[in-house]
Amino acid sequence: MANINEGLYTERLILKILDESAAGDVVDFYVENPEFEKYEPKRVFNFYTNNYMASTMKYEREVIEKKLGLRFWIFEKESPYKIIGTVSFQNVMRNVYKSCQLGYKIHKAYQQKGYATEAVGFACRVAFRELDVHRIEAYTMPENIPSARLLEKLGFSYEGIARQKAEVNGKWADHMIFSLLESEV
Repeated sequence: MANINEGLYTERLILKILDESAAGDVVDFYVENPEFEKYEPKRVFNFYTNNYMASTMKYEREVIEKKLGLRFWIFEKESPYKIIGTVSFQNVMRNVYKSCQLGYKIHKAYQQKGYATEAVGFACRVAFRELDVHRIEAYTMPENIPSARLLEKLGFSYEGIARQKAEVNGKWADHMIFSLLESEV
């Protein structure tokens, strides 16, 4: 497989690791998709600025170099300069756990086209290898039915409810727990 820093290709997509020079494009992606906020923690006051995003991307690049996480930005092969989504692996645990947590987002204009299935499925296979994990966990709020369906479609197993798992928009929210084992891909 190609070097992850050079971009990875699926049938229709390119998955790239970006650096801080792409901060403006990342800000645009979030500005165009305000509905993401209903499933995420409250954003800091300067979230939608190039400076904040460049700082975040620089930090993520350092995390990737240490193999403590991985974030790909998703592009269509036909339009390789417009971000249409992201898939990330965070909170990598070593030792006996060898696990991480999955996150993903697809631009509202590109949903319902199979892009999330294609990108997340491919990225999970890469994450198992690059991060040397045995288990990928995913958490989704019970009302986020499309996300739960995607995880099931990709072979993730439902494990139950994590009560008040994360603070979302100022309120503690339950999350469904899903997992995928390396042996299942």
